[in-house]
Amino acid sequence: MEKRSSKIFVILWMAIGILALVATIERVVAGAWSAALFSLLIFAFCAYRAYQTYAVEDKR
Repeated sequence: MEKRSSKIFVILWMAIGILALVATIERVVAGAWSAALFSLLIFAFCAYRAYQTYAVEDKR
């Protein structure tokens, strides 16, 4: 059950991260650099959490 739960969290972090990455690209194209930086930070956090969740799953 724990492996299934961690897979759901990885999918959740990846989905949010992809949306943040798309928002970052749109904001860079629009020239909104401060908003793009904020979206990029959200993407980085989601990528870190997905990696951390996936790495913990591999150690079990």
